Amino acid sequence: MKLIERTTWHDVFEGWRIREANNPDWIECATKKGWPDWESWRSFTAKQIDAENREWKIYQFTNPTEEISEMLIGPYAGWQSRAISKNNTTFDRSRLP
Repeated sequence: MKLIERTTWHDVFEGWRIREANNPDWIECATKKGWPDWESWRSFTAKQIDAENREWKIYQFTNPTEEISEMLIGPYAGWQSRAISKNNTTFDRSRLP
């Protein structure tokens, strides 16, 4: 991947908020899961991956097939149920049971 720029978790979360927080479908997704609002739901997700303490950078893919497989999967039950190391597994299929 080619580094475009460094960023912060705050800026990443704000981008996420801009794209989702006022979208009725994402709000419904959060509240159907029992969260009072979008921000509570997404903040919980961020906490699961220790987002505030990670280094954040914006990259451009140069080899998507390889690069995406090396990314961490999100803390979603459907994905984590297949992970050997919860919240620390990539999309690399060889690391799944």
